[in-house]
Amino acid sequence: PYPPLFRSSPELQGESYTVQNYLMEKPPTDEQREAADKMFEMLEFVVREEDYATGLRQQRALLSGARTHVLFGRNEGGGQRFHAYTDRMLALSDEDLVKEFGG
Repeated sequence: PYPPLFRSSPELQGESYTVQNYLMEKPPTDEQREAADKMFEMLEFVVREEDYATGLRQQRALLSGARTHVLFGRNEGGGQRFHAYTDRMLALSDEDLVKEFGG
């Protein structure tokens, strides 16, 4: 039901390109901006040092031929909540969607 977040092709094996965007609901105060910047730095570190390392290990395992595919991030709660929320939003009528966002 969802398109893959990561696509690969034989000519791009072992390469990756990532764009991370961080959004805030309202323009932050200076204090909020400072706290957000620290959070964004931590998230960048986690993606770079943990997620990419895991992805590289998975890529090496896939290249071994022992498995034909892998589901990456299946047990990450954040992704599951995002998809449940998205499903709920997509199921709402236009009128209920406006109500959901306080309109």
